[in-house]
Amino acid sequence: MGYGRTTNVTVIGDTVNVAKRLCDAAAGGEILVSEETPIGGNGDIPVRELRVKGKAEPLRVRVLGAA
Repeated sequence: MGYGRTTNVTVIGDTVNVAKRLCDAAAGGEILVSEETPIGGNGDIPVRELRVKGKAEPLRVRVLGAA
């Protein structure tokens, strides 16, 4: 939002909140993505459940990379 030369950009919503929760839950060297995220390869990347604030049900996530 902004006017003229002064602008601030912000994003809001469930997708942004979930992305923040995944970033916060990732350990060093890890990338957490939703189970639905398309991933190349043979699909052998394990899925785990992760409880996050604001969600009644755990999220099913894939862990890419490991520390």
